[in-house]
Amino acid sequence: MTLPPSPQAIERMMETMRWVFWLEEEQRHLVWMRAKDIDWKIIAWRLACHRTTAWRAWQKALATVAANLNGAADIDVPDCLSEVT
Repeated sequence: MTLPPSPQAIERMMETMRWVFWLEEEQRHLVWMRAKDIDWKIIAWRLACHRTTAWRAWQKALATVAANLNGAADIDVPDCLSEVT
C-alpha cells in the first residue's frame, strides 16, 4: 500500500513539468526516454542516429533547461547536432 504524495511533492513535480516547455518536441521525447531509463542503444535506434549523437542531444537539452533555470535564457546553447528526428 502506497501513500498519496504530499502537496509539496506535487508542487515540485509540477514545477519540473514546466521545464519541458523550454525544450523542442524531439528534446522532450529524448529527456522522457532517459527519465524512463531506456537504454541508449534503443534511444539511438528510435532517433535514427548514433548513441553518441543521442547522448549529445540529451546533454544539449539539459543545458537548455539549466540555462533557463539560471536566468540566462538569452544565451545560445552550443548545437551539437544538425537535427535529430
